Amino acid sequence: MGKKIYDLLLRAPDTALSDAEKRQMEETFRFKPFFSARLMARMEKAYREEREWLPGLTFAFNRVALPVLAFTLLLMAVIIFREQTFTLDALTGVAGVSVEDIVGSVFVSL
Repeated sequence: MGKKIYDLLLRAPDTALSDAEKRQMEETFRFKPFFSARLMARMEKAYREEREWLPGLTFAFNRVALPVLAFTLLLMAVIIFREQTFTLDALTGVAGVSVEDIVGSVFVSL
């Protein structure tokens, strides 16, 4: 697209164009017949295609996310029952382990 046409496009919404500029715009951007009908049909097709994946997403959510949520809640209940607390130490299984125990075991094994 030429610089002149680009400038006309930028000016067209805000200022009145001369007859020669209007004619140049019409010649440059000549649309085929039924342009708006084809455009609307293409937009409706894109909308339908977008809506087609939503049932699959709902199915996947029900099949995956809800069992994972149930498993997570069960795991949290087990940790709370066994450790009597729900901290990061209890979650990772290092409750009651001190830094000295970890460092000492590293140096003893060397």
